[in-house]
Amino acid sequence: MAQIKHNKSPQSSRCAPFGRFAAARSAPLGLAVSHMKPGRLFVVLLCYIASFYGIVLSAFMLKGDMHWALLYGYAWVAHVSLCIIWIWQMPMNWFLAITGTIAGTLSLVTMPVGIFLVFPNALLAIYIIYYYRKQKNSAEQTTNG
Repeated sequence: MAQIKHNKSPQSSRCAPFGRFAAARSAPLGLAVSHMKPGRLFVVLLCYIASFYGIVLSAFMLKGDMHWALLYGYAWVAHVSLCIIWIWQMPMNWFLAITGTIAGTLSLVTMPVGIFLVFPNALLAIYIIYYYRKQKNSAEQTTNG
């Protein structure tokens, strides 16, 4: 019988961008407990607790015009998705990040006092996108030379 050799060296995970996510893809629903960052979960929970009144206010806005309800709803769904991606260290979905940023910005423009109420979550979204953009740039620099 032929034996299969498993290369578990740290060098193998650096070869391809997001190579360390291979184990997460093979787990059910793509989530592997070993890839979860509890500190990030704590930060996300703190931001959502601090932004509670803004979340409640946007929930009341969902009762209004259906077009604005879809905008606010998508902005929050995109934010929660970005947070889950960040906590579980999964590869970024850039379509979600761009459309979520547009939806979040438009919802804050229509509700100007909302920026003060959801400020921690707005900063968290900006940081998550910055974090993944920086990670993508560093991966491109290592592959280019």
